Amino acid sequence: MWPCPCSDITLLPLMLLILLVRGSLSSCIPEEYRGVRRDVWEGLNGGWFLSHLTKDKRFPNSPSRVEILRTFIPPRNDNNYYGQRLRAFFIPPFNGNYTFFATCDSECVFYLSFDERPENKKEVLKIVQSRRTGYDQWDR
Repeated sequence: MWPCPCSDITLLPLMLLILLVRGSLSSCIPEEYRGVRRDVWEGLNGGWFLSHLTKDKRFPNSPSRVEILRTFIPPRNDNNYYGQRLRAFFIPPFNGNYTFFATCDSECVFYLSFDERPENKKEVLKIVQSRRTGYDQWDR
């Protein structure tokens, strides 16, 4: 966890969703922690299943490219046979329950952790190939 220097909040790593922060709260978040980091692995053999990504020798440390997005919406029809990982920090503005949504045209998994260590991540949501969704299909 990373303490925020201008208030009593903690940045929580999040793999699939980010809450956009406005006003004075966002000014205390270091620039390098703003946005959504998108790691892309191109040229996956087969490319339709998570295992094509996770078994690739380049995963998780050597993506083909890295970019910072302003939201959790990656480019549409970006490539074929590729995998991606989206990472960001979620700053809950209030205590309480939160609901997370995902769409996925192949397979995807969503993890959440209460600290910055990947070994503490917990699977929150998984979409398998047989239950894939269309782009921006939120009704399933």
